Amino acid sequence: MTDKERLLRRISSLDFAVVELNLYLDTHQNAIEVKNKLQEYKKKSEKLKKDYEKRFGAITSTTDSNVGNAWEWVSDPWPWENDETEENDSIYISGKNINLKENDDNLLNEDDNTGVEN
Repeated sequence: MTDKERLLRRISSLDFAVVELNLYLDTHQNAIEVKNKLQEYKKKSEKLKKDYEKRFGAITSTTDSNVGNAWEWVSDPWPWENDETEENDSIYISGKNINLKENDDNLLNEDDNTGVEN
């Protein structure tokens, strides 16, 4: 995983936590510790977003740093053009590592407990 991907994943994790904490606070308005954690995660996320934008460019189309070069992101490699395709040739689902290059018929075995028949 590259630094760019690692940083983006950390930002996504923090933003997810912020949304979840906001939802929790909808029903637990007096949870002071949760309010403090929410503010902490918001600050961390904003700091990481600024760092990301300094290093790699705009993170959203509404970012201030994106003014004037709104469509520059299209010149970056698309996910399927990534040189690191070996890492993306398999996925991890239900405790199994599934190779995407294999035939689709081989993805599910009779002993799978998915409720889906072959």
